Amino acid sequence: MEKQKIVEEIKGYLGMAVGCLFYALSIVLFLEPCGIVAGGVTGLSTLLHLLNENIPIGLITIAINIPIFLLGLKYTDWKFILRCLLTVVVLGLCTDILAFLQAMTSEPLLASLYGGVCQGIGIGLFIRFEFSSGGTELLGRVVSKWVKILNIPV
Repeated sequence: MEKQKIVEEIKGYLGMAVGCLFYALSIVLFLEPCGIVAGGVTGLSTLLHLLNENIPIGLITIAINIPIFLLGLKYTDWKFILRCLLTVVVLGLCTDILAFLQAMTSEPLLASLYGGVCQGIGIGLFIRFEFSSGGTELLGRVVSKWVKILNIPV
């Protein structure tokens, strides 16, 4: 039984890594080259990068998430925060390492469509394997602790 649990954990981490790869590719190949800013912390990081190209998207994503993790640590399980932190670091590294890739399209509508599909696959894998990319999702979990009307399963 213990071996099966280890195999499931490994599958989860591999799923998270593949999710990070899809998410990073959506930014590098589609969204950022067309000047498209998605939502959340990654979107804010993309906006800062578009305003100043010296700011790498992945690194600023990690930096913005740090205070969110500290806040989340107070209101959320530390194991969940650790998984979020790992996901954000892997996502940030993937985004910055893959930044050399050329855009797949210069057409904003196609970039939005393909970028959205790739991000959706990435986020779907995070959810499937019980990971989180932190950011605004983690903020939502913290706010749900303060506002009892909101219910976000943890």
